[in-house]
Amino acid sequence: MKLRFLLFATFLTLSLTTFAQRDEAKNDSIFSNNVTAINIDTDNVDDLRNFDWEEMLEFFNENEADQEFKFSIAYQNPDKKEKGKFSYDNFKFSVTGKSKDAEKLLKNTEKVVSKFVKIYDQKSTDKQ
Repeated sequence: MKLRFLLFATFLTLSLTTFAQRDEAKNDSIFSNNVTAINIDTDNVDDLRNFDWEEMLEFFNENEADQEFKFSIAYQNPDKKEKGKFSYDNFKFSVTGKSKDAEKLLKNTEKVVSKFVKIYDQKSTDKQ
């Protein structure tokens, strides 16, 4: 009788502990991070000059191909406008598109920003 009770208690304990464990795979939720908008504002031209465009492209890699996104980059001129001297107003450029076109859109944005920096550098040397 004791052996029977001991075997019953052992099998009961084993079966309860086996079925009481959670199945981690069933309870885990799959999270997806989609980047839909990035806005970058600066008042320093060096930030635009040294901007890492490849890193920006990595933000959109995990998006689905048809996911819409918007990327904006802006320069706020901290200098006060003096009479008779050249001064930039604020510069802002935005692109909107699908994630599958992110590389092309960011390359075009990089060209626009580099042209802005080039003209800015030319005009600021002319001011001196």
